[in-house]
Amino acid sequence: MNKPVANLKLIRDPGINPGQRLELSDEQKSVVAHRGSPLLVLGGPGTGKSALMIERALSYIEEGIDPNQILLLTFDRERATELNDAIVSQIPKSINGAIVKTIPAFAFGLLRAHAAQNGKKPPTLLSGAEQDFYIRELLGPSAISNLAGWPEELLAAVKTGAFAREMRDLIMRATERGINPDQLAHLSSSENFPLWLPASKFYLEYTHSRTIDEDYKLDPSELIINAINLIARNEKLHQELRDKYKVVLVDEYQESDPAHRSLIKLLSAQELTLFADPDLAVGRFRGADPEGVSRAADSFADSNGNPAKISYLLKNYRSTVEINNLTVSIAKGFRYSRITDHRERVCEVKQSKKSAQSEQVVEVEQDKKAISLSGEILTARLETAHEEARFIAHHFHSLHLGEGIPYNKMAIILRSPGARTATLRRTLGALGIPVAQDSNSIPLILQSAISPMILIARIGLVHSDERRREILNPENIEALLLSPFAGGDPLTLRRMRYTLLKMRDVENVETLEKPQNTHEILRDLLLTPMADFDWNEFAAAKRISDLIAVAVKAANRKAAQSENVLWEIWDNALSDDGRKISQLWQSAAIEGDSSADSNLDAVLSLFEAAARHADRYPGASAGAFIKQIESEVIEADTIATRAARTGVVEILTAHSAKGREWDVVAVAGVEEGRWPNLKARGSLLGSERLAEIARRDVAAARSESEHLLGAASALLDDERRLFYNALTRARRYLFLTSTTGGEEQPSQFFAEVEDHLYPTGAPELKLPTYLPPALLVAKLRKIAEDSTSKPEDFAAAVTLLKTLDKAGISAANPQRWYGALPLSTDAPLVADGEPLKISPSSLETLRKCSLKWVLENHGGRDGDSNAQLLGSAFHELAARVINGANVNELTSELKILWSKLELGEGWSESKERDRAVEMLVKFTNWHQQRPTQLLAVEESFSFTLGRALIKGSVDRLELAVDGSLIIVDLKTAKNVISIPDGKEHAQLAAYQLAVAEGGFKNFADNKTPGGALLYYAADGKKGADRKQAPINVETVRGEILRDSELMAAAKFIATENSLCRTCGVIASCPIKNEGRSLFS
Repeated sequence: MNKPVANLKLIRDPGINPGQRLELSDEQKSVVAHRGSPLLVLGGPGTGKSALMIERALSYIEEGIDPNQILLLTFDRERATELNDAIVSQIPKSINGAIVKTIPAFAFGLLRAHAAQNGKKPPTLLSGAEQDFYIRELLGPSAISNLAGWPEELLAAVKTGAFAREMRDLIMRATERGINPDQLAHLSSSENFPLWLPASKFYLEYTHSRTIDEDYKLDPSELIINAINLIARNEKLHQELRDKYKVVLVDEYQESDPAHRSLIKLLSAQELTLFADPDLAVGRFRGADPEGVSRAADSFADSNGNPAKISYLLKNYRSTVEINNLTVSIAKGFRYSRITDHRERVCEVKQSKKSAQSEQVVEVEQDKKAISLSGEILTARLETAHEEARFIAHHFHSLHLGEGIPYNKMAIILRSPGARTATLRRTLGALGIPVAQDSNSIPLILQSAISPMILIARIGLVHSDERRREILNPENIEALLLSPFAGGDPLTLRRMRYTLLKMRDVENVETLEKPQNTHEILRDLLLTPMADFDWNEFAAAKRISDLIAVAVKAANRKAAQSENVLWEIWDNALSDDGRKISQLWQSAAIEGDSSADSNLDAVLSLFEAAARHADRYPGASAGAFIKQIESEVIEADTIATRAARTGVVEILTAHSAKGREWDVVAVAGVEEGRWPNLKARGSLLGSERLAEIARRDVAAARSESEHLLGAASALLDDERRLFYNALTRARRYLFLTSTTGGEEQPSQFFAEVEDHLYPTGAPELKLPTYLPPALLVAKLRKIAEDSTSKPEDFAAAVTLLKTLDKAGISAANPQRWYGALPLSTDAPLVADGEPLKISPSSLETLRKCSLKWVLENHGGRDGDSNAQLLGSAFHELAARVINGANVNELTSELKILWSKLELGEGWSESKERDRAVEMLVKFTNWHQQRPTQLLAVEESFSFTLGRALIKGSVDRLELAVDGSLIIVDLKTAKNVISIPDGKEHAQLAAYQLAVAEGGFKNFADNKTPGGALLYYAADGKKGADRKQAPINVETVRGEILRDSELMAAAKFIATENSLCRTCGVIASCPIKNEGRSLFS
């Protein structure tokens, strides 16, 4: 995807300060100065392990060691990048590649380099999602033949994605620990786990398929094992690596598994340093072995066989005293702890100022809740997740305004993503707090910026119109039209459907065996050029139609790949203002729009994944990548660098928070069953059990009950590590929240925190009320603008408004207040001398309320209701009488037409259909009894009056006995206007004036209006009519001239009238409560 990129500006990551060197303490100096033997550095959170690793690397370079002879290994790509930048930015000498690498990246580079040197095809790496897909594809035939011998009751599950993920976890844990298929089969018997026997047979099949794979694709666990085998079997290479890397430093050693440690051991030299904290391991589900840290000193002995020296970092440079003491207390709860000395750390951060009281109380008028505040730590028990979100918002906002803490130095940490994330995001956003969410936890196919592109590419890549129509089912059509790539909304979609119903060729309805509904019509339109359709009304459909055409064209090119098709879709996607969506999102992201930022990150991830797929599967079909993405339900694995977000609160999981820190942290959702989550992992195929067997020193097989008990204890420790990791991310303020509504209760972890803070019990305090910025400003404005306010209240309100304005709350700036600035224009709606169009149907509204008229005629009108759709169908059928259609024919056609109206289902729909049939029966009876001659239906007219063009059509034009023309307007409304209103009806009068002005082109010779009437087919047993006598032509001319001037005016008056009860724009009416907040 080599596309030109222009106008890009590189900005240094604010998290990196290249010019800053640490002022080391004595214990830190001893770590940096150590030489001549392996060193194990143990330190808790905030003790400076990462900073010391950087300083230790720089000290070697300052002593003359070539930077290219130093290797730093870590377990996270983003962390590797940050550490590498921090080191490289402080050394003048150029280096060959990165100093800091992840262990998989190092192994991958080693294998590729060795393959290139020996003229072999280099390996490619399967991401986790791709491996899931590969295993599922392999399981399909296996489930049919069942050569592995899966139990009968499992055969249906074997083909599912969930089973593939279970199988993947088991294979990964076995490979990491060097357990081959034969050994797994043996463990099935010795450990009394029968499912490992068929799993071992599939494991053998999987291993065989990897061996004969000509493309040399490796999954993450195979990657490390292959690198180990390569080094172990090649003494020359082994020595070259030892000579090349004089210094090896390992970050986050507790996150390593046995395979990682074997590789490190092969690389290790005398200058080996391991940095670890077993309490902070969060990757145990991936095979990490934090308990194994206790064996590290013996495993990495020096050349004389002496264990590695152990250094402890016991000073916390991150957190306040209160937070440090709390986290030390929480760490004492670990059950399996072979290393504990590193926990007794003391705080080197100055204690924050506290109030005279040790416990602060916030008094607000609201019900009492269980809330407690101790120094910088606050715990709260809330009723609902929404209340929890408002509580967090209040304190974040208070710290932002009161102490000036930026929002990007605040974070909310959850155990897992889910509904709680959406509640927090929605509530904080609504209260004016900018929020960003880690999109890494969302599979690509579920991201709103990606799913439309994948769907359009899928349509383009199939080569059959029939398959394209199958893909474009009602759900997918709606998803595309409501996506950002179409810019539609439910109202737009409804209007398109209504227009399509009107455009459909009703004359041919009877010849269709199966009448098309609007979804089918839209489907066909999306697959064909739409040049003949009105752009304004069908813009959303046209954009999608154009993108489908682009995708089809790109897919038909020679050697087309998914990457090319996706690029063409992305590059041609336009917004509603004609700009490219890529440019629109880029501009919005630069201005701080977190949604646009997330969208761009997702698109970048998609193209990175597509490029990797093309590299790994050079012979794959163009649709293979799309199929893979659609099948992935685990988070996407990508090496794409994420855009740095500034000025926003982050919502992320405990796993994603690893290695980071914020001034303010809220740990939310600490309920029983959620945190800790003690639900057994890997319960079907026992991947966790396999890891435990290999991890622990078990002399003999344990019973099932012993295993379950051990696994439960280990799982609780894993959950505690996640909780401990979340708490230790806080520098200054820490909030813990739990909900108590329904069956939810605070968890044992939450209780531990409260027991530490309040040995005698947490006090009952009042819940603070959060005022969002807009409401706070409104209250202050009310005080400042009220002439009866006390002088001290007025002064305080003005001062607070100034403070809020300086803090960036734009609503507090009087220059931005609605009504404070002069009118943007006092020009008339239509300039003098400019033509003006008048529709007679809008005259009634204009005369009753000109404000309602102008709002409805400039975008304020509601979408077409079911009643309006029914009315349009009735008018369409009623026009058939001019061709002699009788009641039976009309009702039959109504039943055919009804399915296309899509007015819903059930009792209500049936009742409406019966009402429509009844109206047609009454109408045909009324029509047959008319004493006049029907001349035309749906007859158009137009005429000018002054500068006004009056244009429209009438339902029926009839010839009276005396030769005059009578206008009939058909109504399907249930409510009939009064007889006096009918006599003065403005719409009917305008129709009569059209006769007098010769506006009916086909009947221009007859200029004698004979009256008009409204016929209500829904009223009574026969219907009802309201008649209007022949008009006084000059009087009506004068009225319409006055109407035209009113329509062109600069002011429109709100007038209370009979239409107010059903007004659709009442929220913008200044004389009604619903719209009274607007300034006149």
